[in-house]
Amino acid sequence: MLPYPYQRTSNKEVKYLPPHQPHFQNAYQNRGFVSNQSLQKKPFENNQVGFKISSENICLHYIEDFLSPDKRSLALQRLFEARDSYANLPLFLWNSFGVTACMIQEIVSLYTKLDPPNLDHNHARHLAYLFGLIQLIAEHPQTREALCCSQLPALLFPYISVKFDTKPYEQVRLCALNVLSVLSKNISPRMLELFLSSELLPLCFKVATTFTESQRSVALVIVLRVMCIQEGLEFFCSPLVKLHALLKVLEDLTLATIHRKSRIQKTIVYIYSRLADHSSGLHFLKLKLPMPIRDGTFGHILSEDPNAKRTLETLLFRVFPDAFTRH
Repeated sequence: MLPYPYQRTSNKEVKYLPPHQPHFQNAYQNRGFVSNQSLQKKPFENNQVGFKISSENICLHYIEDFLSPDKRSLALQRLFEARDSYANLPLFLWNSFGVTACMIQEIVSLYTKLDPPNLDHNHARHLAYLFGLIQLIAEHPQTREALCCSQLPALLFPYISVKFDTKPYEQVRLCALNVLSVLSKNISPRMLELFLSSELLPLCFKVATTFTESQRSVALVIVLRVMCIQEGLEFFCSPLVKLHALLKVLEDLTLATIHRKSRIQKTIVYIYSRLADHSSGLHFLKLKLPMPIRDGTFGHILSEDPNAKRTLETLLFRVFPDAFTRH
């Protein structure tokens, strides 16, 4: 069954019924909801005795406002604020006519603010709300695959690759990375194709070596999740130039974090452990595994995390089995 305001007229045709049509209004009245006219007057309150406005009505009202350029900014904020109170909001966002097109328009319209750097805090807040709604769509099991097939996530790449590190750019970059991090959970073949065929993974390397720790952490988690798929592991280990680039990034990160505890250290160990599952990766780990991991420095840092410490011990045993045999 299609959600309102859609109606199937044949096996192949789905008809959209605009809110002003009587059928749309009657359908919601029959389900116990107030009419669209009352929502336009007072979306959050109704003085009529016996009427209660549900979160679904409120979301529909603001989705309709989102289609209007004059009301879009406020509607975007309200929808973002209602994201935790209405579980089916991703379905309405993705299946409502014109919403995806408006999202794309908002994403592309601010490209001109990236270079030269003219992105201010208001722009960053606007994009944070927008990317938060896209993240909802990416999290929902009925919309995540369709989102990936739409190539809309690729429109976020310019916000990740931008070189400036002021607060608005950092906020937008982290929000864009969070969307892609959600998509990297439970990777389907279609999603894996998007990750491997796009510039996302090189961008993650760039973020991991350049920007703040929170952004580095998300970027490395994306890389690790891709590597957990066998095709992703093959992607990093062949040709060898990719493997050498990855090992160089990991070595730099390892040496940069040995003097303090960092959230990315555990992810680094997991990535090294996954590389050891590949013959080429294991071979080059014997030659290029950084000394802080070999000499126990990382083991001391990760002593409070049993899983990470156990993974590190297993990694060292696999890479240097002779050392353990002598002991």
